[in-house]
Amino acid sequence: EGSETIKELVGLIERNSCNLCETLNDKQKEILEKYNDCIEEYYELLIEDAFCVGFSLSTKILTEALTKSEKMYMN
Repeated sequence: EGSETIKELVGLIERNSCNLCETLNDKQKEILEKYNDCIEEYYELLIEDAFCVGFSLSTKILTEALTKSEKMYMN
């Protein structure tokens, strides 16, 4: 499930891609496909990086919370 905005953007991307492909010759379609493959890989890496950053941040927050909690019990 995604937001309505994301669904709309995906629809626009697909529609515009189809419209563009109709105007391209085979060589241009091949180049566009390679470009799209690179963009998709780039997005996947961004998503993976965002997950890692978020996970790291949540680990730091949890560690800080547990450390403060432990100090409170010691006092």
